[in-house]
Amino acid sequence: RLNFDVASPNGVLIFREASRAVCAYGGRVLEERGAAVRDVYKDRYKGVAVCFTILARLIAGKYVAIGVMPLYGDPALERAYSVAVELLKQFPVPDVIAYPKLGRATTALLEVLLARPNIDLVPLDDAAYEHVMRVCVEAFDHAETAVSSSACGVIDAVLTAAIEGEESEIAKLVRARAADVTTYLLRAMLNIVLFEDRPNDWSFSRPLFCLILLDTQFALQYTSQIVQYQPPERREELINALKDLLSSTEFVLTTTNRDRFTQALTQYRREVAAKNLILMVPTSQTLGAPVDIMASAGAIAADEGEAAMAD
Repeated sequence: RLNFDVASPNGVLIFREASRAVCAYGGRVLEERGAAVRDVYKDRYKGVAVCFTILARLIAGKYVAIGVMPLYGDPALERAYSVAVELLKQFPVPDVIAYPKLGRATTALLEVLLARPNIDLVPLDDAAYEHVMRVCVEAFDHAETAVSSSACGVIDAVLTAAIEGEESEIAKLVRARAADVTTYLLRAMLNIVLFEDRPNDWSFSRPLFCLILLDTQFALQYTSQIVQYQPPERREELINALKDLLSSTEFVLTTTNRDRFTQALTQYRREVAAKNLILMVPTSQTLGAPVDIMASAGAIAADEGEAAMAD
């Protein structure tokens, strides 16, 4: 990449010109959003993906100190961020998987756009926040593992910023959508880490820790319902494994607690593989009454045995 002297204005100039080109192209796409196209990838997504890649490389390459431009009234940064968010909101969430290059460019941009301190400058409204989170969940199933890892990094960055900055705008947004978006993310991630064997479990463990921290009650309720859905002969072993996972650390945002949870998740995967636990994935219609998985597994097994004898 190009390198400039610390005092050189060239980085700012490059960013300004590139931002102008991105805004010009993005503005045209937004103006024609309702028009029919013959090939949506060639006519829309290919150019949008290039714009996302340009912005991602400019931000990641640190061509400009992002806090400087607003000080002297240069709108290039604000315009570029606004156009990027608006473009992102235009394409349907499933297209992240349907068009792999678009998915790769989108997660790469989001990863740098929503990192500290950029996240404080990005104009995320309620609809944009929900759309970004749904795009990330869709990217979990991208053909490239690196893309799903980037999606995890985006969610982790947003939730970490919300937890650390309790009075920030992103924190208020996350709290306002806790009842639907946070539980949606928790359900999606728990389904992956509990039922699937992914090569990037480490990446999933980081945002999952933040999600459990934000809504421990729902995490316990959902995992308890999953246990209840499993055949009786598998429940005791699953309860033991989940109890070890969820009691492995204190859910307070520190590096040590994150690492302990990641290690516990790795251990959970080993236990499930070693005991050949084939778990059944429940649907929202088949979830049963919750079981207290934080109680001793032996006590629960005894209760089930007594119930069977009574029958």
